[in-house]
Amino acid sequence: LTKLKMSQPKMLPKSVKVVEVGPRDGLQNESGIVPLAAKVALVEQLADAGCSVIETGSFVSPKWVPQMADSAAVFQQIKRQTKVRYTALTPNLRGLEAAIEAQVDEVAILEMFKMQSNLVLVPHQKPSRKRISTALSPKVLSALCL
Repeated sequence: LTKLKMSQPKMLPKSVKVVEVGPRDGLQNESGIVPLAAKVALVEQLADAGCSVIETGSFVSPKWVPQMADSAAVFQQIKRQTKVRYTALTPNLRGLEAAIEAQVDEVAILEMFKMQSNLVLVPHQKPSRKRISTALSPKVLSALCL
C-alpha cells in the first residue's frame, strides 16, 4: 500500500463550534408532532452525551411549523447543564422576543426585509445598528447588549 501524503493547511482555526441541530431541524421535518416529553428527553440525552451547543427549538408561527409550537415548553422543562448552550432559531421579531422570554442562551436570527410588498430573505446582509435599534423593543435591545 502506498502512503498518501497529506499536506497540512497553513491556517487552521483554533477551535470549531459544533452545533447539534436535531431537536430543531430534525424534528421540524417530521410529518407528525413529536410529544413534548420526547423532545425534552432528546435534548437532555444529547447534553448527557457531551453536546455543548444544542439547537433546542424554533420560535416560529405554529401555522408554518406546527412541530415547533411547544419550543417554549421544551426550554422550560429541560434540565439545563451549565456547560451546555441551548439555542433556538428565530425568523422574526416576535420569535426573538419569545426566545428571550423562554431564556434561550443563544439565538440564530433570520432577517426578513419587506421590499415592495414581498418578503425577501437576506441571510448575509447585516443591518445597521440604527436599523436594528428602531425595529426592536427596548427589552430585546437590552438582551442583545447593543
